[in-house]
Amino acid sequence: MQVKENLPPAVSVSSRFDSIDIYRGLTIFLMIFVNEIGGPGMADIVNIPKWLWHAMTPDTFHFADIIAPAFLFIMGVSLPFAIGKRRENGETNGQIWRHVLIRTASLLIIGVTMGNMRAGRLTMRPVGMTAMQWTTLVMLSLILIWIKYPAAKGSRKYLYSGIRLFGIVLLVFLLAIYREGPDLKWIQVRWFVLGLLGWAYLISFVAYLLFRRNLPGLAGFIAFLIFLSIGEKAGVFTPYPWLMAVNNVINFGSVLGLHPAMTASGVFVGLLFTPDSPAPSARERIKWMLVFAGFALAAGVLTRPLFGAFKQASTPSWGLYSIGISVAIFAFVYWVVDVRKIKGWGTMFRPIGKNPLLPYFLHYMLHPLLWVLGLHWLNDYLHSGWPGVIRTVCVALLLVLFSNWLTLRRRLILKI
Repeated sequence: MQVKENLPPAVSVSSRFDSIDIYRGLTIFLMIFVNEIGGPGMADIVNIPKWLWHAMTPDTFHFADIIAPAFLFIMGVSLPFAIGKRRENGETNGQIWRHVLIRTASLLIIGVTMGNMRAGRLTMRPVGMTAMQWTTLVMLSLILIWIKYPAAKGSRKYLYSGIRLFGIVLLVFLLAIYREGPDLKWIQVRWFVLGLLGWAYLISFVAYLLFRRNLPGLAGFIAFLIFLSIGEKAGVFTPYPWLMAVNNVINFGSVLGLHPAMTASGVFVGLLFTPDSPAPSARERIKWMLVFAGFALAAGVLTRPLFGAFKQASTPSWGLYSIGISVAIFAFVYWVVDVRKIKGWGTMFRPIGKNPLLPYFLHYMLHPLLWVLGLHWLNDYLHSGWPGVIRTVCVALLLVLFSNWLTLRRRLILKI
């Protein structure tokens, strides 16, 4: 069988909905807000309501615990549109596969780098460089590598190629000198959010190829991923040492099961907007989404007695709750933005929704850079209680506005 038969017809680019970009932009804004409150090396706001933090007590579920799943979900919603756009632009199936594999590898590299960066902020001791200097340069290298440079000829083309090459060399150097802890460990396999996105993207793309015309089949595949998570938690792989060796690096339940289920759920919703969808009208789409969300939430309730609903342990119930909430909120955003045409409120979020890595990278660069510049004492002000929460909202808003300016005025786009 030729590869050509495996790829579905293109989804019309003109059918792209504003709710997708606004939802993604809003999610990035909330990710910055949540990380700013309590991420390692961030502002670390204290004396605030517990529901604003990630839950740290087993079988506890907080607001902050659904933000990353929402981003995994909306990536899946976008997938049919992204593949459709590439088909409309005349890309061959081989080129599409090449793009998917390169994007997956890029996300995995960034994920492992940032995963070690977060651990290294407090314990890393590279030779001749502080942890904050290392982190600032890492984020700079990632930006230089994944900038979408403008098309150019002659000397400008070589200049852009040279900048990207410099970013690659800088990143390789920084990873080579990385050390952490008393025993000076080198890079560890920590997938972090973007690494999880990479695995979820690859698995969901395969699911899209297999089930794009069979929504019940795709729902069954999502259920299989959830059962994989349940099985891993229940210890079904424990009797097999070789499987456990793999599981210790690429966890079957979380990395290959639960998180891809979130993105595959987004693919399910995205396929409702395709020309051959069983939901040809907005009313039908919303009905399908709400039923899907209801089943996910019900499954979360039924599986909660097994392992609880707890993000830190990536329990199946937490994943199912996150899927249900993500789908339901997207249905509401779609109804407001694309059905009722109430779009003004989303103007601020649309640019970063199309360029989400830029504000995300800038935020992880912000506080290390303050340390390097000797300005981290700014965090001593308004870092407690509701004034601290308001300050965090302001920081997130400023980063969004700055990223919008870079995106719209300076055409600074990060593209994987």
